[in-house]
Amino acid sequence: MIKKQDIIYENHLRKALKKEQAGKYIAINGQSCYFINETTGLLIDILPECGCAREYLFFLKSMGIKNENKIFEKLISSGILIKKEEKRIKEILLKIISPDISVLNVFLMDKIFDKIPKIDLSGKIKRNMLLGIFAFFIFNVFLFSFLKIEFRGNGFLAAGLVVLGSIFHEIGHSYFMYLFGFGARPVGVFFYLIYPSLYVNMSGIERMKPLDKALANAGGFVFQSIYCAFLIFLYLFSEEEIFLSSYFMSVGLMIFNLNPFIRSDGYWLYKDFIKDKILNPKWKTINLFYLTASFMFTVYFSFNLLRGLSNIFDDYRKVGEIGFKDILFFYIGIISIKALARKIKEFTEEIGIKNNYNQAIVKT
Repeated sequence: MIKKQDIIYENHLRKALKKEQAGKYIAINGQSCYFINETTGLLIDILPECGCAREYLFFLKSMGIKNENKIFEKLISSGILIKKEEKRIKEILLKIISPDISVLNVFLMDKIFDKIPKIDLSGKIKRNMLLGIFAFFIFNVFLFSFLKIEFRGNGFLAAGLVVLGSIFHEIGHSYFMYLFGFGARPVGVFFYLIYPSLYVNMSGIERMKPLDKALANAGGFVFQSIYCAFLIFLYLFSEEEIFLSSYFMSVGLMIFNLNPFIRSDGYWLYKDFIKDKILNPKWKTINLFYLTASFMFTVYFSFNLLRGLSNIFDDYRKVGEIGFKDILFFYIGIISIKALARKIKEFTEEIGIKNNYNQAIVKT
């Protein structure tokens, strides 16, 4: 049995970005952010990156810090020092099934944003930005509904332009987190459901004012809308249809991101909007209809994606002969089952919370 003083701890914020912004001192890494004071930030930089409890206690005492045991316990309770766990087979498999890769680190993002002139957005401007995004979506839904869209041009180039737009989308989230005083955020990529997905660490957003929170969640749409406007400009200037195709593909992904069934931007925007209305019978019906429609759209989108992948790999028969296609679909199947199980768990927990809340109301 390992004694408490022999437990290995990790100073996981030593390599994190630490800075004062908007009157707050924050430490940000790829997974989360911590609100700390400047003294704690300096202590994090000095403490060893890894060591057992007795080593940390000796280090604190050698610095002349009194009550080193109390300080050490506080560092653990606040999550600054965490137990270093040995990587188990399950965790290694999860890394393979759902890899997490850094695209733009937090130091680069912070350096870029520091060079951008600071702007102070009034409440009116924030509301107008949200209304502008809504109008952009309504306009494009109209285009998708009434125009016959044909995708032309080099498929790889179009995919590259769409990915670039998605990166701008995540930079938008990171920028608005920075703008509202919660620090720049790194951009990473991981697999969600069966889709490779770019993401930004948005931890701490629950501390924001409602309007700032909504704009931070919708910040990706702001930047991606600007990027889409640039694609239209390139199309009008060059008359190359690849830019028009990339525009519609990017907008299609933006519309998909509004889907509240998956944990994309639409999920968080919708969750914040509906949370105070869900007990109203009228809104319960609207919520059920909306989620059902979103689920059906998700199934439809996934089916077409799989069919598209099947057609792509049919063109590479030599690759298919060695079972590459089968491996791909087995991989996708595992991720889909994993995601479905998580979604069912989330749904049952949400129902349980609502039932308990309703029972409490009846009792009172």
